[in-house]
Amino acid sequence: MRLGANKMDAKKVLFYGGIATLFLLSALVFVFNGARSIGIFKVNFFKDFYFRWQECAYTLHGINPIDTLYGKAPVNAEIGQLPDMAGTIPWGYTMGNLFVFGFLPYKAAVVLGVILFASITVYTFIRIYIYARTKCSRLYSAIATLLIFFNPIWVYTFGFGNMGGICCCMILLAIFNMEKHPYLSGALFAFAMLKPQLTALFFISLFLQKRWKTLFSAIGIVSFFWALTSVITKTSPIKMLFETGKQGMETYQDGNFGIFYILYAADVTSKRTSVILSAILGVCVVLIFSAIILKNERLKNNLLFFYSVPAVASTFWFYKQPHDLIIIFILALATLEFVFRDGATMRKYIFFSTSAFVYGLSDIPGRILALIAATKLGYNWEKEVAWLSSINSIGMYIIWLIWFLMLWLMQVDNKLSRHIQKVLKKVKIHGV
Repeated sequence: MRLGANKMDAKKVLFYGGIATLFLLSALVFVFNGARSIGIFKVNFFKDFYFRWQECAYTLHGINPIDTLYGKAPVNAEIGQLPDMAGTIPWGYTMGNLFVFGFLPYKAAVVLGVILFASITVYTFIRIYIYARTKCSRLYSAIATLLIFFNPIWVYTFGFGNMGGICCCMILLAIFNMEKHPYLSGALFAFAMLKPQLTALFFISLFLQKRWKTLFSAIGIVSFFWALTSVITKTSPIKMLFETGKQGMETYQDGNFGIFYILYAADVTSKRTSVILSAILGVCVVLIFSAIILKNERLKNNLLFFYSVPAVASTFWFYKQPHDLIIIFILALATLEFVFRDGATMRKYIFFSTSAFVYGLSDIPGRILALIAATKLGYNWEKEVAWLSSINSIGMYIIWLIWFLMLWLMQVDNKLSRHIQKVLKKVKIHGV
């Protein structure tokens, strides 16, 4: 009896020791990213927020922000000169005022912006904890929530004031509110369209699931702000959209333009072609996997699992920055549905291990490999960034795809999934 108790204690030590190690690693990466970025943030604190504020302020003055870059409109001394890489989607020039307060002086706007960003993030984490509590105990719910918080990518969101993390939060809140408050869900999806590279694929999923109230309210709100921007600036809405695309293709060099961006880095295709190929693949992934899930009676009503498909696809189908990868927390939360179904400790351990690695730490080995590859390319900055982004991202895409496929196979009723579940039952550990 005593020997059995010692074995049980050893298992508890192993399990909780593993969890503590994951927290330590995540926290160290979080602190490392923060420390490494302090110098940058001192000079560029809320830099992206400032750019969006400038664009919104120019728009409220009746000026197309892009026109100031090419001498077609005068520079306002109070607003300042926009950088070469400025420019966003046309509806963002008016809708963005809800988040960057272009109608206020910048010093007041940035204070409100910090408060708003922090409030949305904290509220989202509260909702994550509440959702986790429907699947597992307080302890495991707290661990799941904190693992998401310790993702080092949040440092960039709050350092530069980028809308990526906030839009990810709004997408998750839209999913949480979809059943009871479809119009509120639509509004949140519309606001998240400030980052269309994150949100656009979710509109396909809304269409496939016939969420008409949510879908059309989102489209209506985006269309309203797009038209409002056009009226205020007296510029064609289509022209503004093409200006945004041209501006992004010509000036953005510090991000990743999709899974096929590596073809551009290797001089196989042009940047535009690599973007088109990535976009086509992303749309196809959403259409195919969504159709498969909708045919399964057990899975089609699991909203987080269903919308984890566009979440994963959004990371590789178009332009993105590291802070946009926060969207993967939808897949992490979807995993809870399976992991805590029967209380198996081994499955809990698998969940926390994969969550920490896939969601928070998978960035590290990819960056190391990418830096090694980039050093062989001399001082061609654009190509160097292309290699860095591509190699790093492809490693994460593969991990996320395997994670999603394993989660899917474990839930569908077929021979392969039953075999996997039999294997897991043989290795699961009881007693924690």
